[in-house]
Formats: sequence, C-alpha cells, structure tokens
Amino acid sequence: MNRFRVFCLAMAASAAVLAFVVTTSAAVARETAIYRFANVADGFGPLGLVADEEGDLYGTTYLGGPNTNCYQGCGTIFELSPPSTPGGKWTKTIIHAFNADGVDGYQPTPSIFLDDVEGNIFGTTYSGGAHNAGAVYELVPPIEQNEPWNEYILFSFQYGGTSPDIGGALFPTAGGGFYATTIGGGSAGGGTLSSLTPRGASLDLKVLHSFDRQRNARPPGPSLVLDRSGNIYGIRFGMNGVCTPDFPSYCGTVYRFMPGTSKYDVLHRFEGASDGWFPNNELTLGANGHLFGTTRAGGGYTQGIIFELEPNKSGPPWIENLILSFGADGDFEPLGGVVLGNGGSLFGTTSGNNINAGTVYRLSPPSMHGGSWTESILYRFSGGADGDMPNDQLIRGRDGFLYGTTYAGGKGDCTYYGAGCGVIYLITP
Repeated sequence: MNRFRVFCLAMAASAAVLAFVVTTSAAVARETAIYRFANVADGFGPLGLVADEEGDLYGTTYLGGPNTNCYQGCGTIFELSPPSTPGGKWTKTIIHAFNADGVDGYQPTPSIFLDDVEGNIFGTTYSGGAHNAGAVYELVPPIEQNEPWNEYILFSFQYGGTSPDIGGALFPTAGGGFYATTIGGGSAGGGTLSSLTPRGASLDLKVLHSFDRQRNARPPGPSLVLDRSGNIYGIRFGMNGVCTPDFPSYCGTVYRFMPGTSKYDVLHRFEGASDGWFPNNELTLGANGHLFGTTRAGGGYTQGIIFELEPNKSGPPWIENLILSFGADGDFEPLGGVVLGNGGSLFGTTSGNNINAGTVYRLSPPSMHGGSWTESILYRFSGGADGDMPNDQLIRGRDGFLYGTTYAGGKGDCTYYGAGCGVIYLITP
C-alpha cells in the first residue's frame, strides 16, 4: 500500500441517520446523510474527503469554524468517526480551526493527504501563512486520546516577482516531498508546478514549470495525478462564459509534465461548444493509461461533459473521446471528476447549476470500443436535509459505498451558500 493516499478507500459502516430512497427508471440507490453541519462555527462548505483504515473520514471546510477573524470563518479540518454500533450516529470533531493570525494558513484547498503510517495530514491553503499567499501545513495526531492535534506550517507562498503564490494542488512524492501547483506567480505569471523537498522541519521549493499567463490563460487546478512512470497530469481552468473559437485559450487544457526530462506537453485543448470547456480539478487515470475527467460547461446541452483522453501513438495531443454530454436527464454541471468502479464503470455527481439540487450518477461502459456509455441516475438530491449542490469527487469504498459532500443543504443557516451548511453523505448503489 502506498504511504500516502489520494482517494482513500472507506471501510463499511452502517448508519441510519437520515436515509432517503430514490427510484428512477434506471436505478435505485439509498442516500444517508451521515453528518449535517450545524452552523458557521461548526464549519461549512465541506470538500476533499479522505479516509483511514478504520473508516474515519477527514475533510476540509473552506469557511466556518470558531475563529471569527475571517468573514464567515477561516475554515477547518474535521474528522468524522463511524458509529460503534449499527444505526448509531457518526461523531464529528474539528481537529484544526484555521486562523488569520499572520502565521497559520486559512481557507484550505480540497487538496489534503493522509499519511497511512503516521496518520499525519498534509494540505494547502489559498490564504494566510507568513506572506498571506497560502501555505503548506502538516497536522500531527496526538499521542494521547482527546489531546489536540498539532499543526506545523511547512512552507509559506509569497506574492511578488517570480515567486509562486496562492497554494493549489499537493501530491506526495517518494522521500517525504511533494509536487505542488500555485494559482499565480512564476516567471510567466500564470502559476507554477513545483517540487517541495524536506529540509529539516520545513520544505524547499523548486519551480519545475511556469505557466504562461497569456498563452495558457488560466491557472492550474488544485489537483494532480501521477502515472507509474512518475509523469504528472493536471488541468488548467478555462473561464465559464468566455470560451469562444476566437479565444480558445480561455477554454482550458489538460497537460502532462515529465520530471525526468522537464518536458511539458498539452495533451488536449478544449474548444468549447460540443467539446466542453472549463475542466474540473480531478483527473482519473485508468488502468489502460487513459485519462478521464469532466468539464463544467459545453457539450450538447451546455451543461458539461465527461471526456476520455487516449494516448496517441504519434505523440501529443491525445485522442479525445466524448463519453457523455450532461443535461438530458436533469444532470446539470458537474463540479467534481469521476471515480472508477468495477468493470470500468464511472461514478460522479452533478451540482444542479441552480436548476435543481444535484445528482449522483453511474456510467456503464460500452460492450465494444467506440460504443455508447449508459448513464444511470442513482440519486437526485432534494435540496433539503439530504444535501444541496454536490461539489467534489466521490470516494468509493471497498464495500461499494460512495462517500461525498454537498456545499449546502442539511441544517443550519450558512447564508454564504444558501440554506443549510453542507452535508457528508454516503450512497449505496
């Protein structure tokens, strides 16, 4: 097992906190709201779930928490522990409340990682740190139960000149280091892809690639994936509503960086319209070396697409296969990527795009290469106690459970996102 985990598998846990059953013409699924954030102090806007071997879930809330020196709170890292007996309640604990105190980071990104050996959590923030341009943090669990976790700021990004600024993706490497992206800075001003190497209790940063603000237009996204050869894959955002044939650089790209040769390739440039634009953070690497992902916009119904990128024997760009155009079945605007299931199936969510409260879907692959995929809506959110606006990639457990987050819904009054403060849920397909 790898020491670090990106999408950690969750262990089975029975809970009947709030259960909803939806039947569609294609599928039946059960949704259980295992935790509903109560108010701003409790945290809201949950993102970035990971799980440990015992089935505990960890995640971030972009805002909220007890520290009030940020508007609507500075954000939190939370732990959610499964019930000890079937049907019991999950227990939620804030293990760190970020603080805009000139040292700590705040407004955490969804990019968090769990050290399987020590249980430490690593992540980045969009703001705060020594230069208020984001930070890399480490949270160390207590030796004794009920003692607080300890936080260490390993690196502070900074504005100005060619320095990388505003933390983004974080991906662990051998030897305790990381690959990271920044939204801004670098020699070309469009953000960076960097390596972070341990040096004592801190990290040294080396810029591997500076993104060109003019040619590539938009900053890199806060998620990375590596293949077995150590090549790095990521996306560059587009701009929703700006992408046109005359401004293709605003549509977004998928890129690859090869650390061994420092070679940077654009694997696909989105063109808008049916091709989609504004790719989401997460790419998923299949066993065959193909990349899967989603876009927030474009496609036949303008509500985004699922795409597959297939390696081209003659070199980049890769071959794009359009798997699905969202919008035909109330599935509007995905905000997360897809997760692989058994038999090559794909699972994901749509946000609803303020038209409805969102969905959880499954895509079954065609029997022959080049055939059509089959979409099944597993669950349709009501926007109430079950959650509203699914906003991140799912975790798929060994038992087939799918764990996810919604920005809003549940209970409480977090007016920044509307009714409710967000939900952690599981789906049993």
